[in-house]
Amino acid sequence: MSGFNRFYGVLIMGESAESFLANAATLGGRVVSSNDLSPFQISEARRLGKFWISPEGFGWAIVPWELTTTKDRKREADYFSRNNMMS
Repeated sequence: MSGFNRFYGVLIMGESAESFLANAATLGGRVVSSNDLSPFQISEARRLGKFWISPEGFGWAIVPWELTTTKDRKREADYFSRNNMMS
């Protein structure tokens, strides 16, 4: 059986990176490393079946474009400070 386990939202044999990315394209949103997400955000992605674990053990989630992670905010602050755009 392939596809997402809707309860756990993790890889089942046969699910590929291509299938996960196709789901991302169909569902909309962006693919984010689980390393960039909080435990709550990971559990929510798992609950919604928008989480995939690669064969190497790396976790990936499909999240809405408007979701901002802590690392996103840090990158934005660094960008604005480097370019003298902070007020």
